[in-house]
Amino acid sequence: MLTSIWSEFKDVRFMQQYAPDSKQPTNPAYGDYTGLEAANWVEGMTYSVGDFDKAKFIPQQVIDATYMINFALLKLHSYPYFYLATGGDAGQTGITMSSKNHAGTIQGPPEIHKYINTYQLGKPNSYSPLVDMAASKHTGGKTILYLLDGLYCGRKHSSLPIHFPNPPFNNKATPYENPEWPACMLASFDEVAIQAVGLDVMYAQSKNNTEPTYHNVPRIMVRDNADDFLREMADPDNAPSGTKYVQDGKPIKSQGVFEHWDNDETMRYSRNIDPKNGKGIEFIYIPLGKGK
Repeated sequence: MLTSIWSEFKDVRFMQQYAPDSKQPTNPAYGDYTGLEAANWVEGMTYSVGDFDKAKFIPQQVIDATYMINFALLKLHSYPYFYLATGGDAGQTGITMSSKNHAGTIQGPPEIHKYINTYQLGKPNSYSPLVDMAASKHTGGKTILYLLDGLYCGRKHSSLPIHFPNPPFNNKATPYENPEWPACMLASFDEVAIQAVGLDVMYAQSKNNTEPTYHNVPRIMVRDNADDFLREMADPDNAPSGTKYVQDGKPIKSQGVFEHWDNDETMRYSRNIDPKNGKGIEFIYIPLGKGK
C-alpha cells in the first residue's frame, strides 16, 4: 500500500508507533523512509476520571495537525460469547467506530479497556474515556469530517468480512448465502450521530441470523449497553453515569445528537419524521445500483 500511494503522491506522510524497519518498503521517489515516521509521543490527552499513564500520551504530529478526518470501520468490536471471540476480547466495547478509532491515537490503549469492558468497569451508565478522547482539543476538537467504511464489514475486530443479512442491504438470499457485500459508506460532521446510525445498522444485522452451527445465537450480536458512551457524549452535562466530564478545566459540552431510528425498514430519525421540529438526526440514505 505504501509504495502504491508513494508512486503517485511521493510526499504523503505515514506515521506508526515505532521507527521504520528493514521489512518495510522505502519511498521509491527518495530511496529511503521519507514519509514514514515514528510517533513522537508527548503528554496531550486528559481524562475526567481514572488513573492513566501511557494513555495520556499522543503523537506530537497529532498536536501539530491543523485538522483531522476520522475514517473508521463500520464494525462491532467484540462478541459477547467467548467461543466466538478470539483474542480473549469477549465483553469489551460494543463497536469499533469513530470514538474507538482514537485507541490508535494514544500510546496506551490497553489502559482504557477496563472502562469499556463489561466484565470490568464498563457497567451500564458508567464513565467512558471515549468521551474525553472525543472532546479533546487535539482529536475531536480539530476533526472536520467523520466517515465509516462499510464496503466490507466484519462481525467483530480481526474477523473476516461477512455478508450482512438484513435491511437496509436488500439481500436476495438466505442470510450469509447472499453474494453481495454491504458496500456502503457513512459520512457526517457529527461524531455521535454517525455512530448512532452505524450502531443501528449493526443492531439490524443481529436479528434473524441464528443457525445451529453457531450455538443458536446470532452470528452478529451486539454487546449489552453498547450505546452508553454515545448517551454520555450527547449530554455530558447530564451524563447518565453522573460523571463530571472536563477538558481544559471546563465542562465538556454536547459532542452531538443521539437517538435510535424508528425501525429497520424505514430507518427514520426525528428530523426525518419532523423536518421542522425534529432536534436529532436526519439520515439521508442514497441507494445505488440496479434493484436497490
